[in-house]
Amino acid sequence: MNDFDLAHMSWFEIRDSLNLIIYVGRKFNLVV
Repeated sequence: MNDFDLAHMSWFEIRDSLNLIIYVGRKFNLVV
């Protein structure tokens, strides 16, 4: 991944990734 790709993987994709991790964590009772 070069800098151009990294620049376009901005806050929106990072936020969606975090939301997905939290959602899966709650489903498996890993995140309270």
